[in-house]
Amino acid sequence: MPSYSPSPGEYLNFALNSLAQAYKGLEEEEEEEEEKKEIKEQVKRLMFYTQSILLGENPFIQEKEEKEKEKANDVLKGLVEEVRALRKEVAPIKETYTERLKKDLPSLSLLPSLPLPPSIRSPSSRSSTPTRSKKKQL
Repeated sequence: MPSYSPSPGEYLNFALNSLAQAYKGLEEEEEEEEEKKEIKEQVKRLMFYTQSILLGENPFIQEKEEKEKEKANDVLKGLVEEVRALRKEVAPIKETYTERLKKDLPSLSLLPSLPLPPSIRSPSSRSSTPTRSKKKQL
């Protein structure tokens, strides 16, 4: 009786066929799992609808309100992100502006002194008796 041994190519072909069958089986299992998840979600929705109706509520209005809340939250999150981005843009400008002011302060002290209005002058430069009271005394 002659013994037959398959060639390496035949082994590889057999292995490839086995892998293809296993892959198809996994795909079918994944599809079944997805179908199961969808069915579970449908059952949950039906339970929610039934509970809402028993409580005298309209489940479709609640669903719509929840979607609107989610949209509002998304808009707020977007605004927060925009404000943060703007803040990052403005922060360096603010720093350079304050630095520029600090640099300009010494040069401002070199300017000739301007006469100050009476309200800003020091108390020693004011007369001891206000003008109004002098008029009243006359």
